[in-house]
Amino acid sequence: MRQIIDISGQRFGSLTAMRKVARPRNAKTKRSYWECVCDCGNTYIAYVSDLRRGETHHCGCARGNAAAQTFKEMTAAERQVYISAIGDEVTRRIFTLRYIDGLNWHQVAWRTGGNTADSVRMIHNRYLRRNPSTAVAEGR
Repeated sequence: MRQIIDISGQRFGSLTAMRKVARPRNAKTKRSYWECVCDCGNTYIAYVSDLRRGETHHCGCARGNAAAQTFKEMTAAERQVYISAIGDEVTRRIFTLRYIDGLNWHQVAWRTGGNTADSVRMIHNRYLRRNPSTAVAEGR
């Protein structure tokens, strides 16, 4: 039988492990689950193996990555300049609908013609990951 590893009090990115919890009923594996507290204040249940490998390091609060947060801090004119420099028409449309028109992801998906909210968010995030040297990454 495997030995249970006590990780209480250890930090994994933004998460701090608090206590081992019972396996959820719908769990398909016999993994060890831990209740963690994120720096943002949320509690999150995570697999111990994912925490230790670095695959889980926040509750989900960081998904709206720093680049997108910086977008919200830009003035409307700065956003327009940044968006106009995007070469791909679909990506430019997604950014315009999201940051100029202020639509949520589902509305952006509907306006771009048959995409899902997840697919437009993926296009958005892929662009930000591939273009880190732009004004967004400079912290404007």
